[in-house]
Amino acid sequence: MEPADDTTRKLSVGRVLGVIVVLSFVVMWIYIFANTGRYKPVAYLEDRRFPEAAQPICATTEEALATLPRAQDARTATERSVVIDQATDLLVQMQTDLRAVVPVGGEREKFIRQWIDDWSIYLQDRRDYAAGLRKDSQAEFLVTPKYGAQLSKSMDNFADTNRMESCATPGDV
Repeated sequence: MEPADDTTRKLSVGRVLGVIVVLSFVVMWIYIFANTGRYKPVAYLEDRRFPEAAQPICATTEEALATLPRAQDARTATERSVVIDQATDLLVQMQTDLRAVVPVGGEREKFIRQWIDDWSIYLQDRRDYAAGLRKDSQAEFLVTPKYGAQLSKSMDNFADTNRMESCATPGDV
């Protein structure tokens, strides 16, 4: 019987499994990095007509909003409510303009219209807040929930996913 040589290693079930696990992780990460950039979220619109038409509309509204006094800087709740109403009027016009550029029968038209309809709910939340400020200076801005979070999160996600950064809900309230 020969003495055991410490330099030779015997294959064991544990070592084989360990190598398989490590190689699996390596293959997984290679696949992930090789496919980076190909993944498109569910809300992504392959047909870029709407995002390309919407972004300038929203950017124009964003610029108009920037000309208004900041609601946060208002000296009174009533003054703040007036600014919020003025900004909401601009957003209502933006929503109208967005409806006009939805490709009829286009890919995912239903989802685009749903996103635009969500603006109606959000705009009503703003109107309710402005009305609340006229009655109570401590009124809170409450956004309607959707999918377990504020509706604005869903709206912003759609805008962000489709590279319509100016179409996200404004942080002006």
